[in-house]
Amino acid sequence: QESVLLTTIVDALHAHDEPALVVALGRRLVELTDDTDVTTPALIRVLAVVPDARWALDRIKLHLNVQGRWDELLRLYDAAVDATSDPQGREELLNEASVTAKDLAGDVVRALPYFEQLYELHPTDMRLFTMLERLYEKQGMTRQLVDHLLQRAARTGEGESSDLVYRVVSLWLQAGALTEALEALERGCTEHPAWQEGTELLERIFLSPSGRAAALDTVPGPSERAAAMLRARYRDAHRSGDLARVLKDELSFVRQPERRARLLCELAETEQSELSN
Repeated sequence: QESVLLTTIVDALHAHDEPALVVALGRRLVELTDDTDVTTPALIRVLAVVPDARWALDRIKLHLNVQGRWDELLRLYDAAVDATSDPQGREELLNEASVTAKDLAGDVVRALPYFEQLYELHPTDMRLFTMLERLYEKQGMTRQLVDHLLQRAARTGEGESSDLVYRVVSLWLQAGALTEALEALERGCTEHPAWQEGTELLERIFLSPSGRAAALDTVPGPSERAAAMLRARYRDAHRSGDLARVLKDELSFVRQPERRARLLCELAETEQSELSN
């Protein structure tokens, strides 16, 4: 008799989409049996219709964890988070989901969105900021790490300090992203004209083989763009020896005739000035 009743409730659960009815059927089912083979699929059905039915999620999360069904559980958490408008309820779900993904499933990448959403809720929480910073760095997620660092600087009103620019450029260089490194460096050198470390970073981009290989007839590559900034710096600092070195080195990989002609003229003027001195 009881098995017939359970079967009837399960069939009704799958036959109806009315949230109140589905919840009532699910609650009735768990009152009648503790058999997880019966209740787990039934409660998953409840959550498919009513994703924020927290009682149903609480009822089956332990069972899914024990069975190692983390992908399934995390999808339920995702749906619950999306369906929950209460900030405190969302935060509780995000905390549970992050622990499930990172500590139980051992999937750091899967846990990142939960930590990111928690940080959005608490943008001044340095523990979350540092955790995300570490995870991005460990996973080699350079773009996300750079955005994370710059967003915090903008949020706190600190701006892009020379130390921050140095770190951002170094991160891009480690990732082999010369264009992004140069763009960050251009902003940094504009903000900090006398920044000595900027010259060091420009030299690294200038000497990069891949930056030189990117030079085209129509568009200067990263190394050529870095060379232009170095020449301006050395010219302003009256460092004619370094200026001549950069010009000669630049001529070794620039192929576009007009650009070569300009470099040769500047080199001649620089060496003539040296002879005069």
